[in-house]
Amino acid sequence: MKKQNEKFIRKIIEMLDKVDENTWESYLISTAVPNNPFTQNTYKGFNSLICYIDILLNNRKSVNYSTFKAIKDNGGKVKKGAKSIPIVYLELIYTDENNNRITEKEAKELQEKDEKINVRKFVRSYNIFNLEDTENLDLSQFQEKNENVIEIENAESLIKNIKGLEINYLNCTKDASYNPITDIVSIPNRKFFKDEKHYYSTVFHELTHWTGHKKRLDRKLSLNKDAYAFEELVAELGAMLLCENFNINTYINSIKYLKNWLNFTETQKEEQLNKAFWQSKKAVNYIFSNSK
Repeated sequence: MKKQNEKFIRKIIEMLDKVDENTWESYLISTAVPNNPFTQNTYKGFNSLICYIDILLNNRKSVNYSTFKAIKDNGGKVKKGAKSIPIVYLELIYTDENNNRITEKEAKELQEKDEKINVRKFVRSYNIFNLEDTENLDLSQFQEKNENVIEIENAESLIKNIKGLEINYLNCTKDASYNPITDIVSIPNRKFFKDEKHYYSTVFHELTHWTGHKKRLDRKLSLNKDAYAFEELVAELGAMLLCENFNINTYINSIKYLKNWLNFTETQKEEQLNKAFWQSKKAVNYIFSNSK
């Protein structure tokens, strides 16, 4: 694993070990999402996940996070003893055929002309603080970013247009499943679910399993206890990432799942979790790239 990823994964495991399962029901996620109020950017994917773990672990009321420098530049001060959390992002460096650095826009223009470009990928990491742990900032000035409108039409469009996907909709409350032998996903009809969030998170969980078939990403699906638990973790993380694309917040359920998985897994937790993160992102990319 890259050094930045190691730090990120290790911190997630460390924080999850401290989370008390008895606090699940007392913590109600609002429609507000973790964000940087200075840039107005929301944290996405696994960066959002670690923010939610921090919010849950420390019973935070604020979902606003930023870097030490940005807080200082905006007149604030990080409180003594405040704990940061790491986030990671992928930086792309573009160069032309003469190895001169160019912008992303220039790279696209060269590609349109069929000219050669080079792209190098770097994983970067930096630390962020929850703004509750700051001084000299008026937190009331920051409006929470809310993403509470589920994009049902877009979610349905994705599902209906995935090439090669066969879904059997069941008129009963039987558990949803994916059968790798028949290559069929089975889902109870929507009316049997508590709400849209539970319906789509279940569908996306099974679609992530579907990507693991040997003729797709070939994740060697198995009933072996450890392999089965790992595949379930990949499916849960894949569902979380897919849901996020349509403003469906399932992070608390994913945190529960991660906590249970860590309790179940005895060895190589960092390596396995990093692998699950990578596999789930690969599954999500496969689903989007194979939707017509």
